[in-house]
Amino acid sequence: MAIKKLQNRAKPYRVYWRNPYSKKIETTHFETSREAEEHDSKVKHWLKFEPQRFAPAEELPASEITVEYIVWAYLQDRQLKPKSLRDTIYHLKKVLPAIGHVYISQLAKSHMRDLVKYLRDHGLKPNGINRKVSIIKAALNWAENEELIELNPVRNFSCPRGTDDQVPPPTPHELKTILQVAPHHLQRVIILGLAFGVRVGESELFKLTWDDVDFHTWNLRVWSAEKNKNAQWRELHIKESLRALLKDWREQDREIGTLHLINWKGKPVTTIKRSWKTALKAAGITRRIRPYDLRHAHATEALANGADIKALAENMGHTDTSMIHKHYQHVLIKQRNAALESVPDLVILSGNTKEGVLGDFSITTEDKIQ
Repeated sequence: MAIKKLQNRAKPYRVYWRNPYSKKIETTHFETSREAEEHDSKVKHWLKFEPQRFAPAEELPASEITVEYIVWAYLQDRQLKPKSLRDTIYHLKKVLPAIGHVYISQLAKSHMRDLVKYLRDHGLKPNGINRKVSIIKAALNWAENEELIELNPVRNFSCPRGTDDQVPPPTPHELKTILQVAPHHLQRVIILGLAFGVRVGESELFKLTWDDVDFHTWNLRVWSAEKNKNAQWRELHIKESLRALLKDWREQDREIGTLHLINWKGKPVTTIKRSWKTALKAAGITRRIRPYDLRHAHATEALANGADIKALAENMGHTDTSMIHKHYQHVLIKQRNAALESVPDLVILSGNTKEGVLGDFSITTEDKIQ
C-alpha cells in the first residue's frame, strides 16, 4: 500500500496495492491528495478485514443475472470519485427496490415504464426520473460492451425530460447581505464564485490552492472539471479590485499553514451546505438560492454589462456557447434589443408633417427618391 505523486498528470496521485488473490499490483488515480489518502485508508481496511472484496467475481449463469447485479458491477468497474459515487447511490436507492430484482433475461420496456410510473407516483419530477433511469441504461450498455449480457433489452427506451428549474441568480444586493453574515470561508466562496464564475464545489473552486494564483501576472489557474476533456485548465485574469484582498488572504493562510484558498481553520473545505443554509437564514433570505447560483450570477452580470459571449463561455470552462444560449436567454434578449437600439437612425419620420431627418439635414417627402 502506498501513494505516489506523478508529474504533469490531470490525476497526479496514484494509490497502489497488491491484490491478495491475483498477486498483481492494482492502482487508482486521484486529483487531490485528500482523495488519495481516503482511498488508501479504505483499501488498507479492506485488505485487513474484508479481503474477499478483492476476490474475482463469480460468474453467474446468464439466466440469474439481475439488474441490481449489473448495476453494482458497473459501479465497481467505473471507480467513481467518492462524491459521484455517493450521488449515484442516492439515486439508486429509489430505483433498485422497484427494478433491481428483475432478471436481465426477462427485462422489457414494460419494466422501465413501470419504473417511471413508480418514481412519478413517489413525487419525482421528470428530470429526476430521467437521471435515475439513465444510470440503469448506462449500466446495461456497459454490461453489453463487456459481454456480461448478450444484449441490452431496453437500449432504445427513453423517458421524457422536463424543463430545467430556472432559479433566479442572487442579485448583488442579496450577495452583499449574505456576505455581512457569512463566516470567513463562505465569504471567499461568494467573492471568488461571483468574480470568476468557477464551478462551486470540489470539481473546481474547492480545489484551488495558492499555487494556482500568479501574483506576478495576476492570473488564476483553474483546473477544469471533468466535463471539459479538451482543456485540463484555464487561466483567468484577476482584476485589480481583487488583488489586495487576495494578498491579505494569502498572508492569513501562511500564518495557519494551509494552501487551499477555501479552507476552514486551515482544513480544505469539501462542502458548504450547512454554512450556506445558515447564512441565508441569518440574511433573512427565504427564497431558494444555491451556492452554484454564484456561477449563474457571474454569467448574468457579465452578459448584462455587454461581455462577449464567446469569451464568457471560455472563461466559464464551456467548450462552446450553447450552454450560455440555453441558460441565459433572458439576458441575451436584452442585449439583442440594446444592440438594435444602439444603431444610429438615418431617417426619422415625424407623424404629422411627413418630414424626415437625415443627419443635420431636413428633407420633405417630395425630396425623397420615387
